[in-house]
Amino acid sequence: AEKGERNLFLVCRTLARDDESKSEIAWGQTTPTFNHQHTLALPCSPANLERLRTGFAVVEVWDRCGAENGADELLGLLKLSLHRFFAAFADPVARASTLRGSEPIVAFDDFLPITNLFTGHVAGQARVL
Repeated sequence: AEKGERNLFLVCRTLARDDESKSEIAWGQTTPTFNHQHTLALPCSPANLERLRTGFAVVEVWDRCGAENGADELLGLLKLSLHRFFAAFADPVARASTLRGSEPIVAFDDFLPITNLFTGHVAGQARVL
């Protein structure tokens, strides 16, 4: 790819070790739009509520074949608190409304930093909705 162009894709991980989703690769784009969605079905148990209260989803930002050795390069990650999902399901009244679909859960609607895991520096930002 030309300088500045990347072949970016996302890997999303949530509470379960095997729960992973990948976005399409945005070939040769400098500011891609992914419109990627990640869905996780969990029983509403006390243990899962606690996991939502304290847990995070991690979104990894990768460059396909961006490294000098031809391997995919991890550019950074976003760490997303799942606490708003806990709040939506912890209270029985809120849970009933959420499960009926009458009230959507908007956990994020902001630009969040993409942090380079190796240097700690901000590598960019992503709008998460």
